[in-house]
This record gives sequence, structure tokens and C-alpha cells, in this order.
Amino acid sequence: MNRLSRYTQFMIPLGGIIVIISFFVPWLQIGGHSVEITSGFGLARNRLLLAIAFISSLVITCVSLYTLIRRTPWKARALILVGTGIGLAMLLPEYLNFMKMAQKVHLAVNFGFWSAAIGFLIATVGAFLTRTESEEQLSVSVEEEQLWSIVHIGGFFALICFFIPWDGIGDGIDFSGIDLAKWNPLITIALIASAVIVGVSFYMFAQGTLWKARLPVFVSIGIGIGVLLSYSINYFKLNSGQEIGVSANTLEFGLWGTVLGFVVAAVGVFLIQTKIQTGR
Repeated sequence: MNRLSRYTQFMIPLGGIIVIISFFVPWLQIGGHSVEITSGFGLARNRLLLAIAFISSLVITCVSLYTLIRRTPWKARALILVGTGIGLAMLLPEYLNFMKMAQKVHLAVNFGFWSAAIGFLIATVGAFLTRTESEEQLSVSVEEEQLWSIVHIGGFFALICFFIPWDGIGDGIDFSGIDLAKWNPLITIALIASAVIVGVSFYMFAQGTLWKARLPVFVSIGIGIGVLLSYSINYFKLNSGQEIGVSANTLEFGLWGTVLGFVVAAVGVFLIQTKIQTGR
């Protein structure tokens, strides 16, 4: 392991610890003269997306510390990148919800929220910079190239599913993922993530530098899965009558196909990571 990796490997648990601490400091300041301050952990007890983000920070911290003690920090890199992607994807829709709340009540987003986002970013950067000596040789085995086909198929399937119906509102009216992406920034992010998986992996494969695609693909899969998870949770909340009471909408194959594509790509990623760890 080179000198840079010896230092950057500590960034992953540091980022995770920052996120965990951030959940116990103020996130929101609500009210005018009578101010109510809410921590991230307090919000997470009632908001599933924030609970998932908190669990992601615990997983990132525990796994990275364990591999650091074992002196094999690179072994958890794929899991860390997927975890940070999910964590950031959980924070984004919550921030959008905070902004909507701010239009109705006096509300300010405090330091705790931003430090949690920074913690996830620090862990992501640490995972990007952590290398093993074998990976620094910049070679890809034939078996690893074959495993990449799973990632290609998953990413391509996820991208294709954006063009078929996702949301049916009755009377034969359906909206595809592309239609939803025009007004929902979360769907736009998921669309970009699927395009990155397909475009980057195929381009690097054609260039013979497939090893360069590992990290952006890892992060894109985590963000894609996290965004679609948050979208599905919000969808079912709306249709359960907890917020609006709308019950006519139905999720169609397009959404589930996109989720399946990301999951297949994630399986390919972990198989590749296992191949790297066990040697070529």
C-alpha cells in the first residue's frame, strides 16, 4: 500500500463517525419567538429515510474500523461506496422536504444536517483514494472482465426501464421514468446514475481501462438504489393516506425493473470485489 493510502484509509471511519455525531446535534430550528430545536436522531425516529441514513453511517463506521484493524481497508470499499451513496440519497429528499416546510413555517436547517452530508462525502473520498498494491498495477483479469458483463446488463436494463411506465394514475394514463424525471429531481439523479453505469463501464471496457470504471460505477449504484428507495417510501406514504390520501396511483413495472437493474449491477460489483480480494 502506498503512502497516500496509509493516510486516506482513515478518512472512511472518520467520515462515518462525523455522520453519527451529527445525528445527535441540532438539525432543524423551528419557530419564531418560541424556538424548538430538533436533532437528526429525533427526526430519524419518525422519518424512515433519515433512519436509513443513520443505519448507513453505523454500517460504514463499523465495517471500516473492522477492516482497518485487520489492515485490509480496501476489502470494504465497494460496500462503503454503496453505503455512502445510499446515505446521501436519503438526505437529499429530506432536504427538499425541509425546504417545503420552510415555505409554511419559520424553519432553518442547522449545522447538524450539513455536517452529516460532509461526513458521507469524506467517507466517499476516502474510499475513492484507498488502494491496494495489486490495484495500483492497473490490470484487469479475464474473469473480472466477464463479471463486468453483469454490471453492464444491470445498468443497461435500469436505463431502458426509464422509458416504460412507472406510475399509473388510472384511465389508461401512465407516466414513464423519463416523464417523472422532468419534474422530480430525485428521478433525474437516478436516471443520471444509470447512464453513468452504462456509459462509463462500456467506455472503459472499449478503452481497455476497465479498472477506472470501478469507483464511479460503485457510487452510481449506491445513489441509484438510495434514490429509488426514498422515492418508493414517499410514494407509499402518499398513497397510504398519511399525507394526501391519494390511493388511485399504482407503481408499474418500469420502477421495479429499474430497481432490479441496479440490484443486478450491485451483485456484479460485489462479485468483482470478491474476485479482487481472492486474487487473480
